[in-house]
Amino acid sequence: MNDLLKEKLPALLASPQGLYVACACFTMIDAKDRKTVVKTLKEDMKEMFTNKMAHLFLIHVLSTLDDTTLSKKKIISVSNVFYKP
Repeated sequence: MNDLLKEKLPALLASPQGLYVACACFTMIDAKDRKTVVKTLKEDMKEMFTNKMAHLFLIHVLSTLDDTTLSKKKIISVSNVFYKP
């Protein structure tokens, strides 16, 4: 399921129903596969932060991912680019 989620994630995040399915799939896969999915999202992360559906998936990832170091490296470091004090 991990490979399928990586392939279809951009298409899923285009609609509210797809967002629901993507979040459910991400919750069901084990921790090792979650880390792999987060690592593969690296190149799409900036687009995901500005997309009205995909940013909700990133919030879900942050709330379900149990590896704080990976979260800080891959997601929060990219989000700091958009924060302007």
